Amino acid sequence: MAAGLRTFVDIDATPERVWQVLTDLPAYAEWNPFVTEAEGTFVEGTRLLVTVPAGSALLQPRLRPTVLEVVPLRRLRYRSRLDRWGIPGLFDVEQTITSSTRTAVCACGCRTASVACWQRH
Repeated sequence: MAAGLRTFVDIDATPERVWQVLTDLPAYAEWNPFVTEAEGTFVEGTRLLVTVPAGSALLQPRLRPTVLEVVPLRRLRYRSRLDRWGIPGLFDVEQTITSSTRTAVCACGCRTASVACWQRH
């Protein structure tokens, strides 16, 4: 991605644990304040349903991102359009295994705040 936001976090957890949390979409509301409800599965070509808090200035209440790429333990990519503004969005999460007990995660795109919230989980 040429331009956009990039957020990095080093997580004291195994790659398997990080992947488990990132792919448990219904549990996103437990650790991500930007999501009130989420459903679906991370399968390439499928659409997810993500509900954001009421009153968000930039987002409509429900997003329908399309899953673009799933590489277990390495990468999640999904894209959604911010219909209110007609802006396409792209969100990438890439895991880098730094040891058997640590994982670095990079979130790149329009909606990067969720990875910063990871530390609460």
